[in-house]
Amino acid sequence: MLRNSNGPPRKSSTGLSRKSTAYGSHARQDPRPNTDKSYIQTSIRGLINYLTDHNYDQPFSAKILQRPTAKDFTYIVSFLFRQVDANFRITGKLEEEVLQFFKAMHYPFPISKASMQAVGTMHTWPTLLASITWMVELLTYDEEVQNDAANQAALAGSSGSSSSVDDFERADEKALFEYLGKAYKAFLDGDDELYEKLEDGLVGSFEGRCGEVEAQCAVLEANIAQMQAEAQVRRTRHAALPGLRQRRADYESDLGKFRTLIEQLTAHREGLAAKVEKREGELAELYSSLEMVRAETAELKQVVAGQELSPEDVARMQQERVRLDEALGKAREHKGKMQKALWEAEMELSRAVVDLDTAAQTFNGKAASLQLIPITARNSNGIQYEMSVSKGAVSASAEPQDLIGLDIKGVIRPSLGQIKNVILDKVHEARTSVLKMLDEEAKSEEEVAEAVAAFEVMEGKVKKQEEGYRSEKARMEANMAEKVRGAREGARQGCRVGTMLSRVSLHI
Repeated sequence: MLRNSNGPPRKSSTGLSRKSTAYGSHARQDPRPNTDKSYIQTSIRGLINYLTDHNYDQPFSAKILQRPTAKDFTYIVSFLFRQVDANFRITGKLEEEVLQFFKAMHYPFPISKASMQAVGTMHTWPTLLASITWMVELLTYDEEVQNDAANQAALAGSSGSSSSVDDFERADEKALFEYLGKAYKAFLDGDDELYEKLEDGLVGSFEGRCGEVEAQCAVLEANIAQMQAEAQVRRTRHAALPGLRQRRADYESDLGKFRTLIEQLTAHREGLAAKVEKREGELAELYSSLEMVRAETAELKQVVAGQELSPEDVARMQQERVRLDEALGKAREHKGKMQKALWEAEMELSRAVVDLDTAAQTFNGKAASLQLIPITARNSNGIQYEMSVSKGAVSASAEPQDLIGLDIKGVIRPSLGQIKNVILDKVHEARTSVLKMLDEEAKSEEEVAEAVAAFEVMEGKVKKQEEGYRSEKARMEANMAEKVRGAREGARQGCRVGTMLSRVSLHI
């Protein structure tokens, strides 16, 4: 709301006011080219000049005023309103207080609240800029009127009671200007009686001023006649002839000046009469335009009063409502599907993390049985094999080594490959040993065939050797099977060591 602890906003020095129709049902259409780019640039330059001349204390530029923010608009209008009311402060909603102030200042064109909710848009800023420009022009006009009044007072104090053609012209122009302001107000208010009084007052003022001019002319003519009589008397006085001649020359010079003044006043009076006649013609045209506008307004009121919605309009509105309801239902259904898909994806991710954690625990168990963990274990060779799933690192861009804390491709696979090679070497050595033992067995059988006589003696030894051989073979096969099974399960996450070890066990 408007705030002024010292009273209502001060009025313009001209005292002009009129009934505002900008916020009623008969809003005037703004005739200014508010959307024209050149007009907008001119308005911005005028606003910049005013803010600069009056020491505006906030940052501003032509670029800012092309698309100002709501904050910039609030600072500018508050500064302009304080030029009218020094105690003005915005304490409520911006749009309500700005509209109320413009209404109090009788701004003649409508301003919507919605335009101040999006100040810098291309659709709303030209209208708001036009209202600010109107305010700047009003303030500038008020300053000019006050300065002119001060100059007139100073001029009247310095010139005393003397008058000239320029004084008459300034006084007449001021009277005509005041008449035009008051007559335009009466025209906007539709007050014909007040307009006739103003017109009669102007005519009376001009007639009175013309009477004053004629009286001054009569006084001047009387002075001239008196001077001429005195000149005639002086002619008879030969002793004072040189002085009288000088006075005569002075009087003649003054007479020429007075005649020139009379001619100027007469021409000025004729000019004033022509101006009055011209203004009367313009006023008649304005009255004619006003009657046409009133008639058109009455016709439009009758059309609006008798206008009703047709059944087709109602049906179309219902169809549009059904279409919008269907679109809203589809949008809600799509939203539900997307939320469900998101939930399912999160659940799948949670299950995948649980599976990964289970696999990591299995891997750690097998690695421990193979003496690969902890890092100080016999077969670890100083390599960290223990897998730990970091649930906080789960994301779409996470790398495997960030999730499990191990570099499978760069460290784990090569190290397990080395362990596999070591095991294969040991298997090869065992196979070689078995083959040697088989060769020895064949040799023994040949010796038995050759030495049948010693067969019974050696048969017990052979059987003992075979039993020892089978026992050793069974023990080695069990040991190798256990090692192969552990290696196959430890390489389950991304390597083929288990498969190769199973093939080795099958060969064995």
